[in-house]
Amino acid sequence: MQRPCSIPGGECLRGGRPVWLSARSSSASCWAYYGFHEKIIEGGRNSMFLKKLEIMGFKSFADRAEFSFEPGLTCLVGPNGCGKSNVVDAIKWALGEQSAKSLRGKEMADVIFNGSESRPPSGFAEASLTFDNESGRLPVEYAEVVITRRLYRAGESEYLINQSPARLKDIRELFMDTGLGVQAYSVIEQGRIDLLIQSGATERRRVFEEAAGISKYKARREEAERKLNRVQENLVRLRDIIEEVRKQVRSLRRQAGKARRYKKYSEELKDMRIALTARQYKDNQAKQADAQRTEAELRDGISALNAQIDTIGAEVSRQESAMLQLDERLSSERERLAEAHQGISTAEQKIEYHTQRIAETNDSEARLRERLKTGGAALDELKQQVESSRLEVERLAAESHARQSRCDELNEAVKAAASRRADLDAQLAERKAEVVETLQKTSAAKNELIAVEERSASLRARKERLVARRQKVIADRSRMTSSRDALTSQASEAAAEMETCRAELARATEHAEEERRRLRALDAELISAREDQSSKRSQLQLLADQEAKMEGLREGVRDVLKASEEGRLGGIGPMVGTVLQADLAYATAIDAALAERAQIILAENTECALGALGFLKEHRGHAAFMALDRLALQPPRESGIPGGEGIVGRAADLVRCDDSYRPIAEYFLGDVLIVRDIDTAMRLVMDGGRRFRIATLDGDMVERSGLVSGGVSEGAGMISRRSTMAALAKETAALGERIARLRHDRDERLRALRETDSMQAALRERIDAASVLRAERAKEAEQLETLCGELQEELDVITGELDETEKESASMTERALELKSSLQTLEENLRNVEENVADLESKLQEADGVLARKNEELTRARVARAQLAERRDSAAGLHKRQIEELRNAEMQMENIQREIAECGQRLQESERIISESRTRLAELMEQTGGLEERIADLERERGAVRETLESGRARLRELNSQLRARDEEIQSVRLKLNEYRLRAEGMLEKIRDDYNVDLAERLPEFEDADIDYEMLPAQIEELRAKMEKMGSVNLQAIDELEEAEGRADFLAGQESDLISAKNKLQEVIRKINRESRERFEKTFNDVRGQFQVIFRQLFGGGKADVKLEEGVDVLEAGVEINARPPGKQMRSITLLSGGEKVLTAIALVFALFKARPSPFAILDEVDAALDDTNIGRFLILLKDFLKRSQFVIISHNKQTMASADILYGVTMQEHGVSKKVAVRFEDIETHVA
Repeated sequence: MQRPCSIPGGECLRGGRPVWLSARSSSASCWAYYGFHEKIIEGGRNSMFLKKLEIMGFKSFADRAEFSFEPGLTCLVGPNGCGKSNVVDAIKWALGEQSAKSLRGKEMADVIFNGSESRPPSGFAEASLTFDNESGRLPVEYAEVVITRRLYRAGESEYLINQSPARLKDIRELFMDTGLGVQAYSVIEQGRIDLLIQSGATERRRVFEEAAGISKYKARREEAERKLNRVQENLVRLRDIIEEVRKQVRSLRRQAGKARRYKKYSEELKDMRIALTARQYKDNQAKQADAQRTEAELRDGISALNAQIDTIGAEVSRQESAMLQLDERLSSERERLAEAHQGISTAEQKIEYHTQRIAETNDSEARLRERLKTGGAALDELKQQVESSRLEVERLAAESHARQSRCDELNEAVKAAASRRADLDAQLAERKAEVVETLQKTSAAKNELIAVEERSASLRARKERLVARRQKVIADRSRMTSSRDALTSQASEAAAEMETCRAELARATEHAEEERRRLRALDAELISAREDQSSKRSQLQLLADQEAKMEGLREGVRDVLKASEEGRLGGIGPMVGTVLQADLAYATAIDAALAERAQIILAENTECALGALGFLKEHRGHAAFMALDRLALQPPRESGIPGGEGIVGRAADLVRCDDSYRPIAEYFLGDVLIVRDIDTAMRLVMDGGRRFRIATLDGDMVERSGLVSGGVSEGAGMISRRSTMAALAKETAALGERIARLRHDRDERLRALRETDSMQAALRERIDAASVLRAERAKEAEQLETLCGELQEELDVITGELDETEKESASMTERALELKSSLQTLEENLRNVEENVADLESKLQEADGVLARKNEELTRARVARAQLAERRDSAAGLHKRQIEELRNAEMQMENIQREIAECGQRLQESERIISESRTRLAELMEQTGGLEERIADLERERGAVRETLESGRARLRELNSQLRARDEEIQSVRLKLNEYRLRAEGMLEKIRDDYNVDLAERLPEFEDADIDYEMLPAQIEELRAKMEKMGSVNLQAIDELEEAEGRADFLAGQESDLISAKNKLQEVIRKINRESRERFEKTFNDVRGQFQVIFRQLFGGGKADVKLEEGVDVLEAGVEINARPPGKQMRSITLLSGGEKVLTAIALVFALFKARPSPFAILDEVDAALDDTNIGRFLILLKDFLKRSQFVIISHNKQTMASADILYGVTMQEHGVSKKVAVRFEDIETHVA
């Protein structure tokens, strides 16, 4: 069969037996006969195969390189380090390899060509793989698929499928379960063939999974398990949320009912407060009208005073104007006198300076004239030196030109000698190439002869091993029958173990249910405690907010406290109610005893208190103050208290405060007696207890006068509020401790439950293990039965192999005779070529001697020329420097003459300035006398005007004092007016802010309304008391309840969806596991059978097997390898020699190929550790597999090269840059002819 080679330019070498090649001048293709064309017909186009690899900028391949592949065996050859393995790396990289270490680099950017001595680094790396997909094995609609990967030096990368952008995931899924991929058995890297033997059982399993085609199932299962884990996590979180939402709904239902009652009371309180405020607004307006009339009367008196002040003020202004004019004249005359004195001082300084300058200038002129005389002699000497150096430079230039001419003549002679030597060298290279070619052919023939003789010996030894093996198989069959009976007994024991574990599991399950019931009870108690804690915290937060907002304080008190905090008022301390503390039981009584005095503000001293009062007058507020320095003047209070039932104690003793505030407690509460109830208080009054004011625990108050007050207050007092906050804080802390204890108990229950669950899981694992063991023992017994049948089949195989051995021995004898005849012819040709080489080497040696003499003479001439050039350059430099020195000397002489002229000019200028300064000095001395007399006259006139001015100012101050008094009176009236106005605005603003109602518009409604205004305050207090007793109210609870109920319904639907999704994912995982298990077991058994046969074929006997780890699920079990070469009793494969390990790994790889063929395989120097005999067995096995798969192999072995269908060479002609070798087919055709 004749077919074209698709490689442009015929850059390939066809191998096989026989080979005929013909070249077609400029044709882009060559034709070849294939010695093994049958295998191409059978397996070439019927399945997917690799057509082409294109790489550019990848590692050492700086230029674009293209490797075309055909079905069959392609071999890459070349010296070490030329870049052959980079071709394998490019294929792996294009298929999606992500490990830079696997590509023999530190980082992925290392795959980009990094430059060489003559080339810059590449900006990117690219590799493209072209696949023939006519069979449709790849799940795409294209008959040809091109996979491209690019990596740019900036870090960006891209993947393409038929020039369309794709993801790495797309590439991996495309080749999944095809036997291809970076981790598949289709790519065996350099030095890693025996890793299949040396790697762990779990790592070895991955290769079997790829062969079984379950990689995609495993990926889908992992994805499903990840989704299942997320669903389970979401379900746990969702159930926690649902439980929290349900608790929230229960709590909101209670809060919503409370909020509805609160809203009803709020509406009633709103109507009452608006009516009461309207009445107060009308009273305020009447008071404001009276104040306005008083203000008008005061304004008239102020106008009369202002008229008198204006008349006197005009006279005072006139006198002040005259005074200012006199001051200006005095100032002007004094300035002129100062200027005259300054001028005198300046003139004297100029005379002194220029006198000194004349003396210095005379000295400088004398020194310059001396330098001028010395410089003239030096200038004449420099001119003589310049002329001498010029003549020397001209002489050296002429001599240098003559030396250059001699160098040119010698250079031409060297070129002629070198040309002669190059011609002889080229002829010698051609003859040596012929020697090398003849030696290679001779070596190949000798190697093949040795291989044939070794193969004959191997065949004889193989025959002996086959006979011994046949006897051993018969013994093994008997031993396996005994093992089968033992395995059946072990399966029965495993069944009994399963029943025992199931009984223990039932008891553990019952115990776990009891623990769960206890855990639910703890959860209920914990929820109740958390709700109580949340309620207490809400109440505490509400009271804290009221405290922070200063609710219940008068507006003036709040203004003073805020001003003190902001630093506008100094010496202002806290209120009386904030420095005193009491237990909650006494707080109501203390609040009743203090009443409004709780809002008294403490000041450091009387001045601070008066300053705060002034602040309140400016801001229209009201507050009471107590100066701490006045407490020391108060008389001591009586500390004795009457005895009797129902008396609690003296109020001052029942409060807590800092020692510095103890006088405050004594002052306000020292005369207050706290009793149990109102009856006890009235009894004490009747018994004459008028020394004390009496307060009951319920907040009723009995004054010394007999006045009784009490009932329900509008809101909690300051002491009560702070005491309630302290009590709530303690209760919240106690609830926190209780919650912590409950959590600890719950954690203990959870731990016990987990231990029970762990015990259940252990029991289930024991049941599963017993079940697996029973199944495995039963299966192993069945397998032993099968093995007995296989041993019989092996006996038949051994008989067939003995017949084949006899036939092959006869063939080897015939081939040995042919090789010996060919060797004699080659050795005779070699002797003739070696004689020609010796003659050319003698001529080349003579040419080298002539060339060396000419080079030596040329070197001496060049050295002499260089020395002369250096002397010439030195003389030229000296001449240039001398010219420069002459120019500098001439310029220096000119500068000296110019400076002498300048000295004369400076002398004339100094003499002129001295004369002018003396004339100016005389004029200024005369001017100062007249100025001093005029200044004395002006000062006397100014004194008289000042006396008149002081008299007018005194009368003006008296009138202003009267005006200020009137202003203070009218200011007081205006303050009251402003207070009335602010009070009215405050009423309007308060109602508007609280209820969004304009009180001014609604005033007419209350003109004739039938309202008992006297009872309104009591009714308002009653409503507030009801609202206060309700505690904190969540007014948003109604809307929050509706929202929470809707959310609870939505979450319930989400929970149902998640449960459904969980069930579906679990079913998907079960189906995937079932399918994966079936596929893996089938493939494993196929590979196992093929491995046993191929191992015996490669080793000429022996025994090998692969097994799954015992006691582990089939989907997780690792793969163990047992190998025993003929005549050895190995207990571990680690004891095998290097070559035996490689052969065992090759047997396993080819077993995988036979069970599940890969479209192609890459083998990088897998034959490096094999001797010639084993190479022969390997190639025989490889030729058998070429019918099923395409192979690309990198090798240095001549037998492997000779067996290749296509041969590529990789070389590094340019340092650091790999290239494909271009084979000349004309030379090959001539040699074959």
